[in-house]
Amino acid sequence: MYKQLLREKRYDEALPLLRAAAEGGSAEAQYDLGYAYYMGEGVARLCGGCEMVSSSS
Repeated sequence: MYKQLLREKRYDEALPLLRAAAEGGSAEAQYDLGYAYYMGEGVARLCGGCEMVSSSS
């Protein structure tokens, strides 16, 4: 459900669902939450490790 909300850029609705799924152990949700932080989509962009992720690929 949260994926559709993310596509529609309805972050206020999507992020609580996404966080709950990630905390529940969903690997896909954990990835999507990390991506949201990396891209700054609906959350403050956290870039402490962005350079490492970008340079390692």
